[in-house]
Amino acid sequence: MFQINKDTCIKWNYSDGDEFNDKKIDELKWQTRFPWSRSLISEDIFYSENNVIVDSGFARFRVQKEKTQTKLFIWEHDSATFKRLGKYPDSLGNYALSYTGGLIWSRKKYKYGYFEVRFKNPSNVGLWPAFWLYGENANEIDFMELKGEINNQIHVDIHCPDGCNNYIQGLFNYRKSFGHWIKTNGDFHNGFNVVSGEWQPNYVKYFLNGNLVAYFSGKIDVDLDLTTGNGKAHKGGAFAPGVSDKTIFPTDFIVDYIRVWSKDSAESIQKNLTRDFTIVDEKQSEQIEPKNERIKFKRKAKTKIEEIITLSVLPHKVNGYSMHLLGYNKKIESFTFKLISETGKILFEPTVYSNSYYDKAFEESTEKVYLEINYEGTVYKYQLK
Repeated sequence: MFQINKDTCIKWNYSDGDEFNDKKIDELKWQTRFPWSRSLISEDIFYSENNVIVDSGFARFRVQKEKTQTKLFIWEHDSATFKRLGKYPDSLGNYALSYTGGLIWSRKKYKYGYFEVRFKNPSNVGLWPAFWLYGENANEIDFMELKGEINNQIHVDIHCPDGCNNYIQGLFNYRKSFGHWIKTNGDFHNGFNVVSGEWQPNYVKYFLNGNLVAYFSGKIDVDLDLTTGNGKAHKGGAFAPGVSDKTIFPTDFIVDYIRVWSKDSAESIQKNLTRDFTIVDEKQSEQIEPKNERIKFKRKAKTKIEEIITLSVLPHKVNGYSMHLLGYNKKIESFTFKLISETGKILFEPTVYSNSYYDKAFEESTEKVYLEINYEGTVYKYQLK
C-alpha cells in the first residue's frame, strides 16, 4: 500500500522591489552605476544617471550615441581594448567614450529569492538589455539578456568562477558551461513580457511569462546585487555584431516593475525594510583615490615574463571598501590580503583568490582599518582609515 503525501504550499512574501511610480529613481534602493565605475570601456559606453528616466509608472533605460569623458581607474586600463577602439587615455587618465547607457544597481544585497521584471524590449540593432544578479568574485545569475534586433529569443546564463560554471552534464559526464538561447513563438518588441528567476541554495529556475524555460542545478553561495539596464554590444564581442548605422538613437529599454519575494517571514522582511540608509554624493569627480590605497606589486615568473599583480582599494559609498584584484594567477599561492582593525580583528578576507571584484561593508566603528598583504613571505600593511 502506498502512502500519498498531502500537497505542500510554499509561502513567498513580498520583500522588495520598485513600481517606478515616483518622478525619479529611489536613491535609497538604487544607484545609477556599477559600484566600481560608470564606464565599461570594452563596450565604449558610459552609464549616466541622465539615461535613467522615470515617468508614468515606467523606468526607461536609454542608450545614446554621444561623446563623454571619464577618468579611468587603474583596473580599467586595458591595452587590448584601447588598441581595438583606437583610443587611449590622456596623461591625466581621462578617456573619451562614444556612447552612454542607463542602468540601476541595488544598494541592498540578496541571497536567494524570487526575482521578477516586466519589460518591453527595444526593437533596435545592437542593444543589450538585461536583468541579472552580480556579486563577490564575479558570481553572476543572468535571468535575462536580450539582443535588440532579435524579437523571439531570450538568453539565460550563469557565471561563477568558483566552479559551478563548469557543471557536469550529459551521458558521459562531460563539462559544459551553462548558457542558452531560448526560442519563443512571441515577439518581445510588440508588448510587455515578464521574466522571473527563482534562486535557491542548489538551483536556479528561469521563467518567461510564468512558464519554466530553463533550470540550473548548482550552488551559488554568495550575496548578490540586483541590476537591470540597457547597454550596447560591439563587433567581435559578446552579443555581436553590435550597433551599426542602422541603429536609431536614442533608444529605450522600458521596465514596468521589479519585484522580489522571499521565503523569510513577513516580520523579518519588515525589519529589514525599515533599516536606515545613508545617501552620499556619487559624482565621479568627487571620488577619492588616496595614494596609499593603490598598491601595485610586480613578480617575475620562472618564464622571465614579468607578471604584475594589482590590488586597488577604494572607500565604499556607505561604510566599507571596494577591492579589485587584477593579474592574479590561481597557480600563485604566495599572495594574500585582508582588512583588519587596529585591534587585529579580521574584517574581511577572501575565501577564493582570483581576478575579481570584492565588496565589503561593515558596522560603523571608530577603529582604524588596515589593509594587510602577505606577498612571498613579506607582510605589507597600509592604513585605510
